[in-house]
Amino acid sequence: MGMLYLLFKKDYFKSTVKNGIVELNALQFMVKQEKENAIYLLSEITDLRIYFNSYKDMQNGKARFDGDDNTISFRYNGVKNEFQFDVDSLQHQEELKVLLGTFYEKGIKFKEYFRGQRSFMHRTNLSFKEVQEFKAKYNAEWV
Repeated sequence: MGMLYLLFKKDYFKSTVKNGIVELNALQFMVKQEKENAIYLLSEITDLRIYFNSYKDMQNGKARFDGDDNTISFRYNGVKNEFQFDVDSLQHQEELKVLLGTFYEKGIKFKEYFRGQRSFMHRTNLSFKEVQEFKAKYNAEWV
């Protein structure tokens, strides 16, 4: 599987400023910025959380989203890191779901959230039975 490129911004209060690229695959998490690059091995990351809220031009009623309110957070060497990233299209969201599936299959420990709710492959409406099956299949934590 190829890399998934996620553009991110650092300033939460101004318009989106794309100042780097995040490359995320099943082995590592690389952040490329103008002044420095950082590589985080997924095997050494703890408390990995992926928060997906929207993709560009996603609509909810009359509201239209920019797709820049998504976040990846984790701890590396005891330090919390957080990156806000853009999802530029519905296709890009689907690519993110494929990557999440790869994480589950490879046993990478993480938690995903869809629009603020705990989810599995962006599904939040799982029954109790489905959650138990998911946890057993992937040795995952749900809470």
